[in-house]
Amino acid sequence: MEPVKLGIIGCGVIGKANLRDAMNSDLIDVVAAADLRVAQREWAQAQGVPRIYEDGRDLIEQDPDVE
Repeated sequence: MEPVKLGIIGCGVIGKANLRDAMNSDLIDVVAAADLRVAQREWAQAQGVPRIYEDGRDLIEQDPDVE
């Protein structure tokens, strides 16, 4: 089974927990994250998320990998 390619919108408290859990799963491949706040985007990038967006709409509309 191929992992689902996931994009996380919002990297606050809940988003961080979701991102960590997703990255620890063999069933999910986190390919992108978005947050309006610079510090949260930097945190997601430091976690190894390959593509970072400021606006969640950009993640949804522009990232071809997000399923």
